Amino acid sequence: MRTFLVIIALAFVLPLIWLVVASLDTNASQALKWPTQWTLGNYADVISNEGNRRGFGIGLEISLIESAIVTLVSLLAAYPLSRYNLCYKKQFMYVILFMTSLPMIAVIVPVYKVFLSFGFLNSIPGVILYLSASGIPYGIWLMKNFMDTIPISLEEAAWVDGATTLQSIRKGSGTSDVFRYLRGLYLHLFPAPGEISSFPTSCSHRRIRCPRP
Repeated sequence: MRTFLVIIALAFVLPLIWLVVASLDTNASQALKWPTQWTLGNYADVISNEGNRRGFGIGLEISLIESAIVTLVSLLAAYPLSRYNLCYKKQFMYVILFMTSLPMIAVIVPVYKVFLSFGFLNSIPGVILYLSASGIPYGIWLMKNFMDTIPISLEEAAWVDGATTLQSIRKGSGTSDVFRYLRGLYLHLFPAPGEISSFPTSCSHRRIRCPRP
C-alpha cells in the first residue's frame, strides 16, 4: 500500500519538478533532465515581454473588480440566508447548488449570443460581467455555509461591543474573495486572445520552440 501511495505521489510531483527545472534550463525539453547550464533568462524573457505585462495588468484589473463584485453580492445574499427563516430558502439553495456545478462550456453559446446583442464581445466589462455572474452562486454557497458555523451568540456579543452587522460578518468574506481573485487572475478561457488577452492566454499563445531530438 505504501509503495502504491509513493507511485501516486511521484505522478503528481514529477511534473512540478520538471516545471521548475525546465524553467531554469537553457536547453529545456519535454524530458525531465538535470540542466547542463542554469539560467534565469527564461524568467527575464517572460517579464520583459510587453504582451505579457499588458496581459498581467488586464488580468489584475479583471480579477480585482470581479472579486469585489462577487464578494459584495455574495455577502449580502448569504447573511439573510444563514440568519433568517426565509420562505423557499431550501429550494433556493438547491438552485444555487445546481448553478455551482454548471460548467462554463454549457452556457457559452447563449452567453455569446447575449454578448453579441449587447456589444460586450472582446471587452473587459463583458468579461467582468460574465465572471461575476458565474462566480456569485459559488460565493453565496461558500459564505452561507461559513456563516452557519458561527454561533449567533458570538455575533450578538460583537453587537454588544459596538460592532455593526457588516463588521461582524466581513471576516468571512476573505476565503471567497481570495478564491475569486485567483480564479479571475489565472482564468485561461476568458478573454480570447487579442488586445485584451489575460496573462495565461497571452503566454499560451506564444510559440515555444524545443530542440528536436
